[in-house]
Amino acid sequence: MTTTRFAGLAVGCIGGCVSIIGMALYYQHAESTITTIGILLLLAAMFFGAAGGFTKYGPWTPKALTVYAFIVVAVAGVATLGEVFEVLFGAVEIVLAIILAVLAYIGIPTEN
Repeated sequence: MTTTRFAGLAVGCIGGCVSIIGMALYYQHAESTITTIGILLLLAAMFFGAAGGFTKYGPWTPKALTVYAFIVVAVAGVATLGEVFEVLFGAVEIVLAIILAVLAYIGIPTEN
């Protein structure tokens, strides 16, 4: 369980950092980039929030964290399909979100 927790924390932080790097890369001094920057800021906050859920005294149950991780996958997927940012960057975000969701799912204790 602790390995899953540390891996989820690391993937969440990496996903948030990648989103912040994306905000820096996609920034232009124009109103047309507001949507892109806003969605990347949303993804960064969601990734960091999911990373906080993997801590020892995280605010969520394992099942709630799994649902939240799949919501992160959905947001990244919809943003990529909506062509908010480039497909390659979106693919990186989606892969990180899927890894996060799998780690959250693995962390659910089995019920006997």
